[in-house]
Amino acid sequence: MEESVTLTHTNQVNLDYFDLFTLRWDNQATRLSVGSSNCQVNTLTPEFAISHSFLCQMGREKMPITSLRYRPEYPDPSFKPLLLATSSDGGIVHWNSKKNKIFSFKRLRDEQIYTSDYSNDGSQYILGCKDSIVKQFDQETFEEIGSFCPYTDTEASGAQRVFCVKWFDEHCFLSAGWNDKVSIWDFRAKLAIRELLGPHICGDAVDVKGNLLVTGSYDVKDQFTVWDWTNGRTLYTESLTYNGNTCYPYCVQFFRGESNTVAVAGAGVNEVYFFNAGTGKRLNTLSNLSKSVFCLHISSRNQLALGVGNTVEVYQIN
Repeated sequence: MEESVTLTHTNQVNLDYFDLFTLRWDNQATRLSVGSSNCQVNTLTPEFAISHSFLCQMGREKMPITSLRYRPEYPDPSFKPLLLATSSDGGIVHWNSKKNKIFSFKRLRDEQIYTSDYSNDGSQYILGCKDSIVKQFDQETFEEIGSFCPYTDTEASGAQRVFCVKWFDEHCFLSAGWNDKVSIWDFRAKLAIRELLGPHICGDAVDVKGNLLVTGSYDVKDQFTVWDWTNGRTLYTESLTYNGNTCYPYCVQFFRGESNTVAVAGAGVNEVYFFNAGTGKRLNTLSNLSKSVFCLHISSRNQLALGVGNTVEVYQIN
């Protein structure tokens, strides 16, 4: 059982004047890709120098990069290693990370994309969009093959944007956003098999491990909640405050491996919180960051990367 989390600061990378909205370690945990508010994606070397960059500009204006996902690796070496990048004006870019060139470039007209995720085998991906719609795509053809929408007539107009999707087993994924609920979907039934009511999600702020589901709600209290998603029961909740200020979460992620430790961060207090989701115990707090944390990702080698304004902060977790 985890009793504490120890962090060692290892690197800092400043990326000019553009805020970082998303970042992702590759499958080998050696390279980090970051997406900024000016529609640019930068990939960093293992030494954290910028090695390659590409733009996802679809229209006249440079819109933010909203999500980055590396496709799970195939055992067949003929499949190209790909990074999926999305933008808030409907842009979808697949970048060949081995040859360092764009493999596919398309735009969903009159659409806004906020989040994405791959299936466990990498054969499909899903996109969280406006109007509560989750779109399902085939990775080989890049064509849409399905959609899911939990919108009801009782929900307020403009409250349906999906800011988090997560594919967490062979048949199930979750979606969450401004409609104050987490929907659990089963591809076989094409239906939401469970809804967890309450969390107001404004970023990649939902994660799952086993029967535990954690949420970071952008609210004035009870921002961090642990659920048993199999029965919809709330196991634990805590308000995140520091010196009278409130944390408004943008990102939540479980540690890799068997650990039940979870990291939570956002705006308001410039801190990152660490909890044992199994017990509800707070294990550590990373304080005194220079700005809000818009994104975080933990690699398979227990490296924590934070997007703090326009700076990447990297820590080794011990």
